[in-house]
Amino acid sequence: MAEEIDPKKLAEEIAETKKAKHIEFGLIQQVLSRELRNSKNRKEIVKNVKSKLYQVSGAYRNDNLDYSTLKEKLADVTPETPLDELKVVCREIMHTHASTRERSGILDELYGEIFRDMPQPKTICDLACGLNPFSIPWMPLEPGFRYEAFDLFSDMSDLLNCFFEKRGIDGQASQANLLYGMPGGPYDLAFLFKVIPCLEQIDKYGGRHILNQLSYNARYAAVSFPGASLSGKEKGMPRNYEVHFMNIVDQDAWEIRKVKFPTELVFIMKSKVFYE
Repeated sequence: MAEEIDPKKLAEEIAETKKAKHIEFGLIQQVLSRELRNSKNRKEIVKNVKSKLYQVSGAYRNDNLDYSTLKEKLADVTPETPLDELKVVCREIMHTHASTRERSGILDELYGEIFRDMPQPKTICDLACGLNPFSIPWMPLEPGFRYEAFDLFSDMSDLLNCFFEKRGIDGQASQANLLYGMPGGPYDLAFLFKVIPCLEQIDKYGGRHILNQLSYNARYAAVSFPGASLSGKEKGMPRNYEVHFMNIVDQDAWEIRKVKFPTELVFIMKSKVFYE
């Protein structure tokens, strides 16, 4: 006789494991619910849930790192810390996460392109942000901006809030599952870096849905895709991602400009349907 499985209890057990400990609980329940429809074998279900969570949220992350310890690197950061010194600290922290480590070599060029043709943004959101808010020192922002960051991991959000507080940034980092919808808004600018392939691991329409919501909730957006695999192989990824992106984005809702970097394919977009 097959073991009867209590979904909530099993989700709580998975949430206590090392790799899932800090993940937004709703995502664990969401992935588990799907696996329960595919199998009744508890061991197989748990294995598949952990595997999917890794594909969706953990591929770029160093699970052997205690992100709370990174707060120590912020010990001497203040609103008065010189920009050059701040960049050294931020770059060191960003190098602990694969996605921002890949981006660290193009920060000046990336943000120069993103901010080139837009009015100075006052409200910014960073969706599935990872450690990207530590690249704020490279952004040509004027004082008085508001920065809202959203990620699946609570320990990353805690670290970011420490950074915002130490630097005197008007910012807030929170846990959020983008498959539930666009959090907050409206915003002048939204970042959606390397997120769509992850969303589509669970919901094949997830990228299409979040892009549609963004068009009404953000005046401008910067959306990116990986330029190569984590092993460094391109495998035709930029071209494939470009074709996919153009298939899922509503081109009547956005003005789109493409910029290709060695590590990242970026689409800089202006909404045609944004409303306050």
